[in-house]
Amino acid sequence: MTDQAESLRRQMLIKNNKARIVTVTSGKGGVGKSSIALNLAIALNRRGHSALIIDTDFGFSNIDVMLGVRTKYDLTDVIARRRQIRDIIETGLEGVQFIAGGSGVYELDKTFTEIELSIIERVIRKVLSLMSEAWDRINRISVQLDRIETSSQYVQIVSANEPIAIITMNVKIGNVSDIINICIPNVAVQPIAKKLVMKTWYAEHNFSQKGGLTKELKQGLSAVTLSLKAVFNDVDATVKEIMGTQVGDVIRIDHTIDTPVTVNIEHMPKFKGFIGMHGSNYAIKVTDILKENTQNEPDV
Repeated sequence: MTDQAESLRRQMLIKNNKARIVTVTSGKGGVGKSSIALNLAIALNRRGHSALIIDTDFGFSNIDVMLGVRTKYDLTDVIARRRQIRDIIETGLEGVQFIAGGSGVYELDKTFTEIELSIIERVIRKVLSLMSEAWDRINRISVQLDRIETSSQYVQIVSANEPIAIITMNVKIGNVSDIINICIPNVAVQPIAKKLVMKTWYAEHNFSQKGGLTKELKQGLSAVTLSLKAVFNDVDATVKEIMGTQVGDVIRIDHTIDTPVTVNIEHMPKFKGFIGMHGSNYAIKVTDILKENTQNEPDV
């Protein structure tokens, strides 16, 4: 016998019911894990529940074949950050939703190509150069690349319980953005720990006079070398035109003689000017100073 509140209690149970995870696994392949998972999902769907199968077999995934769907993306695309996990959910027979694990063996510890290793090395050397420059005011250090190890499980520089400082940087190369973590163990910082105290740093550098710190910074920055580049307007060319270019050909630039060129300091546009001659060298006469635009700065 049900009372008038039975319907309300049933609705509340449905609202408060969270998704349950059922794992189907075994120590051996080919024993029917996929069949059990699929039939269980179909049975749940027929009883009014919503089931999602996640096939985590990267070597011999076949849930997509059993459901009669040819998938374009799978779980390996999520691991490689090419797709979000919501983007790879597919629907097969009996309305069963699933995520395919991928066909073929996916190497989590992938082998880097020579080109990838070269890019990694260039980025690391650049970071190390910047680290040496940043630490120079505190303590002169010599940072160098010893080797590149792509299998991190084989590397143990310090003990597992050693305190470390982690520096996280967001790095963008072209359209690809990711993070780089730099770990500095406490044992490496301990010999110069006293120098990291601000009071000690100020004591070693005489900034007691008014404007002493500003003057010191200006003197340090005045010797920094920057690269200046004069940039014409961009011009488009087809691959056929580029491949057919020979010595002596003239490339027409979409830049008239009465249009000023842009002078970049490092990556930032700073001046506008016209090209001329100064003695026997080409020169640029500055006609305008551009305001700083931080929106064009790359993420580092």
